Amino acid sequence: MVQCHHCSEVVSIPENAVVFSSSSPSQDSNNISSGKIIFKNPKTGETQTTGTGWSWILCLFSGAWGIPLFLKRAYNWAFFFLFLHLSYLIVYPLSMLTEDMTPAVVLMLAELGFAVYMGLRGNRQLTINYLENGWIIQNPESSDVINTIKKWQLDVNILEK
Repeated sequence: MVQCHHCSEVVSIPENAVVFSSSSPSQDSNNISSGKIIFKNPKTGETQTTGTGWSWILCLFSGAWGIPLFLKRAYNWAFFFLFLHLSYLIVYPLSMLTEDMTPAVVLMLAELGFAVYMGLRGNRQLTINYLENGWIIQNPESSDVINTIKKWQLDVNILEK
């Protein structure tokens, strides 16, 4: 269910519908169409945002101790990247001593592969993480949010909370 910004009529949108906003954000201050999903923690009032597409930040910097993931409160992924990076820092010198670089190269390629994965799917994973932890979508009426939730094949009913 989505409420019209112009007439306040509540309408049901079929799951296979693609929604486009007819007004620009400057025309209607309630219509946030920024390509971002805004979350609010109902317990603390803290807000976080995720994008709706490729994430350069997650792709380029997740391998750096998982820092962007810690900042976005995605602790499972953050600790995974931290473990992966620490493993590489331990294995690399040992590989140099044994002159067998295979384990270090495998870890480096794994870190690179997961970094690309986070670029592609990181925003989706962050969205799932926030919703599982009770955060509420602040801009569910945005056409970008509605289309992204459908594209990611998440339950459309999460927009009604």
